[in-house]
Amino acid sequence: MSARPIYTQSQLDTVVARAVAAAKTAPAAAPTASAPSATDAVKAERDRIAAINALPEAKGREGLAMTLATSTDMSVDQVRAALAAAPTAAADGARDSEIGLLWDQVLSSKGMTDGAAAQAAATSAAATSWDPVLASRGVSVN
Repeated sequence: MSARPIYTQSQLDTVVARAVAAAKTAPAAAPTASAPSATDAVKAERDRIAAINALPEAKGREGLAMTLATSTDMSVDQVRAALAAAPTAAADGARDSEIGLLWDQVLSSKGMTDGAAAQAAATSAAATSWDPVLASRGVSVN
C-alpha cells in the first residue's frame, strides 16, 4: 500500500494561482459549429407550424393539425402522412349524427327519453319540490 502524498495549503494555493493565470492568458478557444440562436429556433418552429396548418390534408382536421404541430417534433412530411390517415371532422360529425339518430330511435322504441330531456325533467321537478320549503322560510321564489 503506497502512501498518498500530503500537500500543504501553500502548495495548493500556488497550483490554483498558476491555473488561474494560465486560463487568463490562454487564447480563447476557437468557436465550434454553433447551434442556432434562440431567435432562429423560434422562427424555424413558427415556420413549421405555419407549414403544417397550410397543408391541404389539414382541412377538416384543424384541431389535430394544431395538436401535432405544437405537441410533437414531427416533421411536416410526417404530419402530412398522419393527417392523411385521419378522418375529417365532417366525416366524424356525420358519423356522430347518424349514431345519434339511431340511438334516439332505439330509446324511443323502448319508451325511454334521451338524456337531455330526462335531465331537464329532473331539474324542473327538483326546483318545484324546493319551492314550498323556501317559501316557508320567507324566501321569494320566482
